Amino acid sequence: MKNNQQKTKEGLNINWFPGHMKKGTDEIVKTSKYADLIIEVLDARALVSSDNSELLNVINNKPILKVGLKSDYCDLKSYPEDIIVGSIKDYKFRNVIINKINSMLQNRIDHYRKKGLINPKFCILVLGLPNIGKSSLINFLKAKNTLIVKNMPGVTRNQSTVTINNTLSLIDTPGILVKNISDISTAYKLVLINCIRKEILTLEPVLEFGFNHFQKNHYQELLKYYGLTSVSDYHDFILQVCNKNKWYLSNNQLDINRFETQVFNDFSQCKICKTHFD
Repeated sequence: MKNNQQKTKEGLNINWFPGHMKKGTDEIVKTSKYADLIIEVLDARALVSSDNSELLNVINNKPILKVGLKSDYCDLKSYPEDIIVGSIKDYKFRNVIINKINSMLQNRIDHYRKKGLINPKFCILVLGLPNIGKSSLINFLKAKNTLIVKNMPGVTRNQSTVTINNTLSLIDTPGILVKNISDISTAYKLVLINCIRKEILTLEPVLEFGFNHFQKNHYQELLKYYGLTSVSDYHDFILQVCNKNKWYLSNNQLDINRFETQVFNDFSQCKICKTHFD
């Protein structure tokens, strides 16, 4: 298993590509030959950072539908035209996706119907980073919790097929991460949206990155959420939050572990306010 951080001139080169990802990639390439359509699942808070073009590049000549989830966590007012964005908490979004799929397959549907096949069957391969929401999307389209879903990367290890209706079948696949992430800010974003396990990196710089993001873009919301009047930098933030919540160890030192656990949950679940990291 590859699971390490290597120093580069720019910072850290994240190399986290477990053995099951290599196996999953090989299976995806093999299965894609029989797929009629590819759905790539993205996170609306990081549409650029959560895109795995490296994986898509090994799949040739297949129409690709990009679906951004968790729009309820995102403060963007508009999105790229080639991505449909919504939330699985909004049932109307289901029809938006199904209609888009049917539209993309319409030429093939018409072709089969001319040959007398009234209900042609289509196979759709669902791809994306770990814990991006592939299984959740399939359950949403099925309108039934068929697949196991947990808020952590690496739950899906094997492909599985779910029939959505009498025409469409979706194949759930393991989350595949980019093999090497040389841009450390991209890695921090993927940790904050839970696509990379937070244990892979030292959490302090991830949280400092998140703090700087909220301080720059949502300063008043940050102060209000934590009950502060002002905050100068990340270390001042640690001190004020720990003191306000009385997070101390027995020797009166700040309980940094408790701070990091709570603040990571606040940042990654967008409890402070809606945002986008890209």
